[in-house]
Amino acid sequence: MKLIRQISSLLAIRWILIGLGFITGIFVARTLGPQGKGVLTLLGSLMAMMSVVASLGLPSSAAYLHKQKKYSIGTLTGVAALFWVVVACALVALLFWKFEAFIKIFAGDFRGVAIEPIWLWLSLATLPGLVFSAFVNTILVIDDQMRLYTLASVGSQLVGTVLSWTLVIVLKWGVTGALVANVGVLCFATAIAFYWLRSCGEQGKLHLSWPAFVQMARTSYGPYFTGLVASIFKRGEGIVLALLLDISMVGYYGVALTLYDLLIDIPRATFWPIVGRMADLTSSNQAEMAARSIRLQIVTMAGPVIGVVLISPALIPLVYGQVFAPAGLLLACMVPGVLFRTVHLGVFAYFTAQGRAEATLPSVTVAAVVNLGLDFVLVPSLGLIGVAISNVIAEVLEAMLSVILFLKHSHGRLSDVFPPRKSDLLDLLRITNAFVQKARSTLMARTG
Repeated sequence: MKLIRQISSLLAIRWILIGLGFITGIFVARTLGPQGKGVLTLLGSLMAMMSVVASLGLPSSAAYLHKQKKYSIGTLTGVAALFWVVVACALVALLFWKFEAFIKIFAGDFRGVAIEPIWLWLSLATLPGLVFSAFVNTILVIDDQMRLYTLASVGSQLVGTVLSWTLVIVLKWGVTGALVANVGVLCFATAIAFYWLRSCGEQGKLHLSWPAFVQMARTSYGPYFTGLVASIFKRGEGIVLALLLDISMVGYYGVALTLYDLLIDIPRATFWPIVGRMADLTSSNQAEMAARSIRLQIVTMAGPVIGVVLISPALIPLVYGQVFAPAGLLLACMVPGVLFRTVHLGVFAYFTAQGRAEATLPSVTVAAVVNLGLDFVLVPSLGLIGVAISNVIAEVLEAMLSVILFLKHSHGRLSDVFPPRKSDLLDLLRITNAFVQKARSTLMARTG
């Protein structure tokens, strides 16, 4: 029951974030146009990849060790912060040493669009917040601190909405305004993180521990390399598009990817609650729960995926403007990949709960290589449709390989994960009912 309550709360939060993010994204994209949206997508892809590099896999490692009750929150945070201070110092030193080369590579005229140096610095300013907020949000979910997680997530989105409307739409700051808004969002998230540490009392006091350092290093390399390859898989595609096509095409891709990620966020919301629950079980029960989770998520996501396929070609031009019509077709062709991503996430949760996240590295690596390889083959001749084809093929391949790894490790059968069962539909109804009850109680509490 606790797991259902936790998942229903996370789904409620995700849908609030989806609504706020969708509305803000529409007006920002309409204001900036395809080229401006393309610049934001390109810079966002670079920073997302850099944040994965800088994180060193510590959020997942800390969540696993915290669930095992081996170290206090303050100790895990202190060790992670020391890691990141060293990384930040190295990055700053590198930038000052190779500043001119850095500007020449990333700034200047890019496919007819001028990339301003200030945009790069504003993008880099988001890195500490990206890394630290990922760390804190993971711990909050695994620790069932849902009220604080809601404040951090929904509050950050509200701050982003206000800043984006003010800077981009009202003051007409364009790309600069959107990037300043991102910095403001992450400052708010970081402030919530420090408030959380203070509220933890003695457990939240920062400490350094050599044994904790060793344990985090041992358990972080798997999530680190898996996350790094996965980041190249998804975020590297925007950079490839900028090289093969033009920045406007990256803008269309950015709109489609934003909505694609919003759908992926639904199964992602269940990831850490499921990991936390599985970590308390025996190996055989872990495999049973992982298989059930995969089946349930396939059922859950089938409806939204079919709905997006049917309405996105008409909906995106209507709400974003006719100039973004190619993004609607791209999303309709890409979105079936969401169903297969949910399968991979279920397998990844299973191995993460065992402290063996690196077990899924082969499937992620093969999918990344195939995705980017097909991009270079298909995109020059097929354009955005080539992106969709390569994306779906890579998602299918990743899901198939992940299932093979899962069945081999758990000694299970294909019928354990597919097709869904009648009991899965009943579980979905229970989760839906808990979600509705949670939303109703929240609404009644707000309205008195």
